[in-house]
Amino acid sequence: MTPQGILKESKLTEKWVTREISNFDYLMMLNTVAGRTYNDLNQYPIFPWILKDYTYESFDDPTGLMKKFHYARNYSNAASVMHYLIRMEPFTTYHIQLQSGKFDIADRQFHSFQSAWLNIMDSPNQVKELIPEFFYL
Repeated sequence: MTPQGILKESKLTEKWVTREISNFDYLMMLNTVAGRTYNDLNQYPIFPWILKDYTYESFDDPTGLMKKFHYARNYSNAASVMHYLIRMEPFTTYHIQLQSGKFDIADRQFHSFQSAWLNIMDSPNQVKELIPEFFYL
């Protein structure tokens, strides 16, 4: 069965709309249906940015053929997960291994939501979605 079929058969969206399940549970179940898992850092569950101020700009196709969207390429990978979870093992060790045996430059390390948001808005190379841990740790 396709992910679309699983989603439809599960009535997951209807349960979310009628508040039978929480936003967190809905997003986690969507991640599961999409094949995302805690067991693969390159397919780690993702959560959307939850913003107080929705005045940011997003991609706007000059031809008008595509609707606006935030990321035009892969938005989750092992380095992104390690970036956010660097202060927790085993992610600290993974990060050090990725950086050839030492920590990355301090200015490039995660230290606040605000700076992470500004970085993804200012740089087309920053494509990090949030991860579930931001909502339960």
